[in-house]
Amino acid sequence: MQQSRTILAGSAAVALTAAAFSAPAVAGPDKKGTTTVAPSALTLSVLNKELRPARLTDDGAVFRIVGNPSKGPIKHVGGLEVDGSAGILGDSTLKLRNFRIKVADGVVVGNVEGFGKAELFTFDPADAADLEATLFFTETASLAIVGTAGIVGEEAGVATIDLK
Repeated sequence: MQQSRTILAGSAAVALTAAAFSAPAVAGPDKKGTTTVAPSALTLSVLNKELRPARLTDDGAVFRIVGNPSKGPIKHVGGLEVDGSAGILGDSTLKLRNFRIKVADGVVVGNVEGFGKAELFTFDPADAADLEATLFFTETASLAIVGTAGIVGEEAGVATIDLK
């Protein structure tokens, strides 16, 4: 079994939860709402910091919602920086930005710097009916972080969407 990484450190370690946990957003008010991801221990083990305007709080990584969530994917600004030193991309850090939650498809897509758009997390769409869902690592995320499929299907955290 693969050894887990420490994602928590900065955003509670990787800019995913680290930045979302502490610093205020700098890209304007949260007029459309936010999504907060309470990271799993595995995620915290690889997390370096948040990428603004995401912020880290005691509740997790907080991402501002942009666009019109009623017209498709729920779009977010900001991101996380995670440890990718064991991953197949050969980068010591991975910058994950601008997440899109595709509720009907049960997938979260993000921009991976130097790679492009990728499906990073999955969830059960039925689980999201109450605007809260448990996220699981995809094969793409697993390969980028640990270099194998060792964490596919492992819990990444719990996302809570707060629409205004």
